[in-house]
Amino acid sequence: MAEITAMLSYSAIGNGDLFSSYLFADKLYKENRPTKKIHAVQKLVDEMLGFDALHKKANYKQMIQTLMKRLKRKSLIIVLADYFDLPDFKVLARKHEVIAIIVRDRLEEQPPSFGFSALQDPESGAELEGDFNNSTMKAYTAKVAAHDHKLYETLRKDQVRFVKIYTDEPAVVKLRRLFEGNV
Repeated sequence: MAEITAMLSYSAIGNGDLFSSYLFADKLYKENRPTKKIHAVQKLVDEMLGFDALHKKANYKQMIQTLMKRLKRKSLIIVLADYFDLPDFKVLARKHEVIAIIVRDRLEEQPPSFGFSALQDPESGAELEGDFNNSTMKAYTAKVAAHDHKLYETLRKDQVRFVKIYTDEPAVVKLRRLFEGNV
């Protein structure tokens, strides 16, 4: 996410545009005012890399309310997230151009079977113990695929452009396609 943020921020500066950033999870953690200064990109990346996202659940509703209050002029809003919760960008997308960048690791979507284990939910901290065998992992993979299908339908309905970028692939290729309209 930090790499994608850096690329987008440097692109905005290269175009002579202002860029600002908001670091959200369960609440607003950091806001960087609009700037064209190149050193602001490094500051933003450092803040992202230092942010502890454990035990924080995405609160899209609060993020949308905050952005609607603070952004008075039509803006390009790019939201980077894993999108395991469904956002409702309908109101935000009426006033602004919204782009959703879904950042995932392939193991989040298709984990291997690893037998009896204990897992911890990174948002709630709750532990889940069980046998994570082939059938369990197939059911999980099917749930993620169904969720993503619903996510894509929701984003299309809200007229939000989107792209999914995996952590093991070059982000620049997908971003270029997105902004050229080839996704």
